Amino acid sequence: MPSPRPHITVEDLSIGWGTRVLMEHVTFQVEHGMVFTILGGSGSGKSTLLRYLIGLEQPRAGNIYIEGVGEPHLYEGVPRFGVLFQSGALFSSMTLAENLALPLWLDARKTFTISQDTRFIGV
Repeated sequence: MPSPRPHITVEDLSIGWGTRVLMEHVTFQVEHGMVFTILGGSGSGKSTLLRYLIGLEQPRAGNIYIEGVGEPHLYEGVPRFGVLFQSGALFSSMTLAENLALPLWLDARKTFTISQDTRFIGV
């Protein structure tokens, strides 16, 4: 019986921003059930690589296959995985102003909730 296809296959991938090349000729496979880690220093392209893998950015060159389906923008429906970026990442679906306001809004909501809760216990 043939072995199942890899969950993620990356072939000769090149990525970057503008004229800056972050990675070139990257090739790897992630099998089902495998724990796969991306390690590198600050600014080396770890989060950027994830953005390409989930289809938020289109590569300069190379191919990405998830479950044997090429190019992430060709997926039907919602992919069966999610990504939580490091705390400093911006939401691409929001404007810069909305990204800047979000932590302030969340903090104000938390402060409001705490102040409401403390009045009930006499603090």
